[in-house]
Amino acid sequence: RERISDVLFDAMAPTFARVAKLAPLVPNQLAASVAVRAVPPEVGGRAGGAIGIDMPERAQLIAANKTLEEMRPRDWRIFREDYQIQIKGGTDAPPPLRAWRESRCIPPALLDAIDALGYREPTPIQRQAIPVGLQCRDLIGLAETGSGKTLSFVVPMLAHVLRTSRTHGGPYGLILAPTRELAQQIEVEAHKLARQLGGVRVVSIVGGRDLGEQAHWLGEGADMVIATPGRLQDCLERHMLVLTHCRFLVLDEADRMIDMNYEDALHAILDCLPAQRTTMLYSATMPPTVDRMARTYLQQPLTIVIGLAGQAV
Repeated sequence: RERISDVLFDAMAPTFARVAKLAPLVPNQLAASVAVRAVPPEVGGRAGGAIGIDMPERAQLIAANKTLEEMRPRDWRIFREDYQIQIKGGTDAPPPLRAWRESRCIPPALLDAIDALGYREPTPIQRQAIPVGLQCRDLIGLAETGSGKTLSFVVPMLAHVLRTSRTHGGPYGLILAPTRELAQQIEVEAHKLARQLGGVRVVSIVGGRDLGEQAHWLGEGADMVIATPGRLQDCLERHMLVLTHCRFLVLDEADRMIDMNYEDALHAILDCLPAQRTTMLYSATMPPTVDRMARTYLQQPLTIVIGLAGQAV
């Protein structure tokens, strides 16, 4: 197989496809190689190609028959295409997650928490964004609501918190969301994992809640803060918290925050954060205002596009 040129192999795809259908009858490694090559992405696309395997079955076939060490660049390319993952802004992106337990960077306690909560398979945005976040690299994630993006930034942030000595007072991670409802949804997911870990304190700062109560919880200590921009700016002006040690920032639904006229508040908040930090910016689209903000505050970010997200720029 390795001695056959790519051109010749692709030309013989229909023949190999018939062999691939007999995968249970041939050695696993050969079956996986044949099945993958029989459906070149430029020919098969989402439809599945010569052997009629619908996405993401090609990726599943690869993962079932190859260890991480055996994965080659072409295998990773097919894996990403199957899950509609596009990467822009760099060629050195880490490999996507094939399975939770294969991660060598997620702390074991966090993996146990993910298992306990029943998160069986990562979604496409989780597969690629989590490895990037775990490398403490800046990221722009273009994904629609409902894509599972919340876990894609909560997991790296919790890993960051667990690695931090937490001796100087938090918060060590900050998540900004445009609305109270979205912030509360993120808070629920973060609390689920934090409770499994024990000792990780999550506090939300949103409008519509009693400011004195929020000040009390901040005074008790917060490792992660989830906030709306307006309320957080108010708290910063009142000196209810400082962001000196906050080195992990998430901007969720950045385009909506701009649409809701939070641009000035965002600039005020970002100027309070350390220059050396990890920033993950998520948006369904990338209008000019968000693009300018990303260019100003993110350092050489990788851009991850899931499906057709971000097409309206």
